[in-house]
Amino acid sequence: MQFSKLSTIALLGFFSFTNAYDMYLKGCSTTNGSPTVADINKVIDGLNRKHGCSQNNAFGTQCTTIQTNGGAHAGLCGYKWGWGNNKDMEIDCHIVANAAMLVINKCSGAGGRASGEVQVSDVMRVTIF
Repeated sequence: MQFSKLSTIALLGFFSFTNAYDMYLKGCSTTNGSPTVADINKVIDGLNRKHGCSQNNAFGTQCTTIQTNGGAHAGLCGYKWGWGNNKDMEIDCHIVANAAMLVINKCSGAGGRASGEVQVSDVMRVTIF
C-alpha cells in the first residue's frame, strides 16, 4: 500500500494525537471557601499568556503555585524526581489552563465556586484551590 505525502502527514498527526496523555479529574473539593469561577477564569487567562509552567518544589507538598488571581490559585504538583533527573518538571501552561477549565466544568457548586484536582500526566497533576 502506498501513502501520499498528505495521507502520511494525516496518519502522523493521528498517531501523535492518540498517543497524547488524556487528563482526567481526580476529584472535586468544592466548599464555600473555594475560589470563585470568575477568579479561576482570570487564572486561566493568565495561564494562556504563558508558555512553560514548572513544578520546582521537591519537598513537602511537591506542588508549585504557578498562577494566582484573587482567591484562585493553580498549582502544579508531582514527584519532582519522577523523570529521573534533577530538572524542574515543565509542561505547556495551556495544559494547566485546560485542567482548570475541567475543574470549572465538573466541580462548580451552586455558589459559583469550584476547586479540584486533575491528573495531566503520569507524574504531574494540577490543583485548583
